[in-house]
Amino acid sequence: MIKVLHVLPRLYPGGGIDSFFINYFRNMPSDDFQIDVICHEVIDDTYVKEVEARRGTVTVLDHVSLGNTLRIHNEIKQYFNEQVEQYDIVHCSMANAAYMYLSAAQNAGVPVRILHSHQSEYADRFSHKIRNIPLVAWGKRFATHNVAASRLAGNFLFGQGNYLVIPNAIDTEAECFDSSLRLRQREQMGLTDDAKIVGVVGRMTPQKNQQFALHLLKALNDKSVYMVFLGDGDDMSANQRLAKDLNIAENVRFLGNQPDLHAYYCAMDALIMPSLYEGLPLTLVESQAAGLPAMASTGISSEAKLSDFVDFYNLDEGPAKWTQPLQEILSASPDRRQGARQVAQSGYDIHAAASRLAEFYKSAVNEKGTNEQ
Repeated sequence: MIKVLHVLPRLYPGGGIDSFFINYFRNMPSDDFQIDVICHEVIDDTYVKEVEARRGTVTVLDHVSLGNTLRIHNEIKQYFNEQVEQYDIVHCSMANAAYMYLSAAQNAGVPVRILHSHQSEYADRFSHKIRNIPLVAWGKRFATHNVAASRLAGNFLFGQGNYLVIPNAIDTEAECFDSSLRLRQREQMGLTDDAKIVGVVGRMTPQKNQQFALHLLKALNDKSVYMVFLGDGDDMSANQRLAKDLNIAENVRFLGNQPDLHAYYCAMDALIMPSLYEGLPLTLVESQAAGLPAMASTGISSEAKLSDFVDFYNLDEGPAKWTQPLQEILSASPDRRQGARQVAQSGYDIHAAASRLAEFYKSAVNEKGTNEQ
């Protein structure tokens, strides 16, 4: 059995990296792999219980800050030193903390050390970019294998061709559009089938640029259209204030993190993704499988177009320029059940993707040897 440690920023429903991990975890052969997790935040223990139910462990460390970096690094080293049976693979999805995790793994004799690029920028804020650039460069030195969510994310961190793309794959059959689920979810939200629902999904951070979506709703000026935000984060209060300032609050719902995004995708009529940058967001994979028409910014990799259910628009044109294509989407009646088929044909079905990841893990261990530096 191959022993794998995943390093994640957080482990609970609502985030892209969390969803990437749990989708693959659920579909990896449990007889071949023992999978543990180290992360820095757990608010909801849903995923923790799943990992523990398959003999895995979840270790939660404090968030890394300037004042505790040395302590956290020592805790990571201690964690590896305490392993009775050392890991064969460490799969790190925290590029700015890889210098701690992958160096400790190397010193502990972990033969396969994977660095995973999920983004196409170093950070949201300039100060964080300046901090992350040298940290990421340092961490890359300790990786034996490079992987990425997309070519855009891979080229950004590793340069062209020096990595393997591991797609943000999903269970396309489970994510297929369901008309009965659409009606039930709308009833729970207190909205009829006549209402038009525009969704905005993602953590409330500057990168996700939710304020653009609020200005778009204002420019649309249609009381029959409701905008539903799913996700939580530091910008929640600012976004709520902006909705009030724009006098659109009664047509906006801030619902926080939700465990069943699929039901919301079915209930929605359109999805807006005005992100400043993204590698290849899982949200767009899931929404396309549900046949939900999406308007995505050109800051998102064009690789995310897996079906006829997404198109890309320039943020520089401003929210007003987005109103016409949004109105066209809201007045159309596409065959939404085609989404799941098209996404699967694009290679994003989790069953096939998980098999490819399992083979990659086995090949990497065979190449490097088991528990040998």
